Amino acid sequence: MTKQEVHEIIKAKAMEYGFIAEETNWGLMIREEAQTVNFTISEDCDGDWENRKMNVTLRIRASIATMGGAPSADDLLKAADTIRRAAELVKVLENESLTYTETF
Repeated sequence: MTKQEVHEIIKAKAMEYGFIAEETNWGLMIREEAQTVNFTISEDCDGDWENRKMNVTLRIRASIATMGGAPSADDLLKAADTIRRAAELVKVLENESLTYTETF
């Protein structure tokens, strides 16, 4: 797969689970409006220097952001739903082969 194809898979899956994935100056980023969950996308690189190729595997992780304050029961239920959707998204993306090859 190409880098663009991998990014398109992530974008489509993120949208399917109600999140936003977009290209930034730092690479691909997944976010949600309420900022209940923080997503991290990291790259594991394995270079074949002789053939001038780099295999890049993307890893997606999520963590719970601090909620603080005195949220209502509805706010807590909304946050719980967001956390559930984030966990499902990460699980689905972990099962994808999110690896692409770069030639340099």
